[in-house]
Amino acid sequence: MIQTTELFGLPFVNATPSTWYTHIKTVLHDNEKAFLVTANPELVLRSLRDSEYNAILKKATFITPDGIGVTAASKRLGNPLQATLPGIETARELLRTADNLHKRVFLLGGRPEVMKSLIKQLSIRFPNIQFVGTFHGFGKDQEAADAIRSAQADLILVALGAPKQEQWIASVYDLVDRGIFIGVGGAFDVWSGHSKRAPKLFRKLKLEWLYRISTHPRGFEKLKDLVLFASLVLRKKSHI
Repeated sequence: MIQTTELFGLPFVNATPSTWYTHIKTVLHDNEKAFLVTANPELVLRSLRDSEYNAILKKATFITPDGIGVTAASKRLGNPLQATLPGIETARELLRTADNLHKRVFLLGGRPEVMKSLIKQLSIRFPNIQFVGTFHGFGKDQEAADAIRSAQADLILVALGAPKQEQWIASVYDLVDRGIFIGVGGAFDVWSGHSKRAPKLFRKLKLEWLYRISTHPRGFEKLKDLVLFASLVLRKKSHI
């Protein structure tokens, strides 16, 4: 049983990377069903503003702290999480395990030009994975669920971005009887070579968020959300 800690009304996985990756890889190995949410400060803010979105997140099997902002806030509020667990790293560990176990993987959400190069790159890196289907679009819940069920997918990676990817997973989750679902945001663009992840130095210094903001078309909006998140944490701290 993985340990969780409540923060901003959400139950966050509270574990070391090693413990978390071992746990989620076991879930995949045992063919269990799961809905994974990787929550950064923007997602937390959205959940506080939008009650329907908040309800969706609370249906997730696991919510992990994706970004130094969440773990820093947890320490500031006196309820520390052991580690940041980046979603892209969780997805990569799941792909490695899927490769070792010859699992079936379904990809959803990338643009057609991205999906073509994505499958090519992933097939080279993970030659034992069976890529059993792709789907593009939002709102065709039954059609997508039928495709996933027909493909007997073990791992479903959803790259629609927040909040669409969590909304989509919630809409189809009860329509299928197997599979680990995880929203991966812009990971398809990174893995396919259409965009770059933050350089290692940024990641080592826990500044991947800064790189994302500086290179994202909506960087200013993201920066405003981070400032709002920080002020929220400070206000909460002042009332403890």
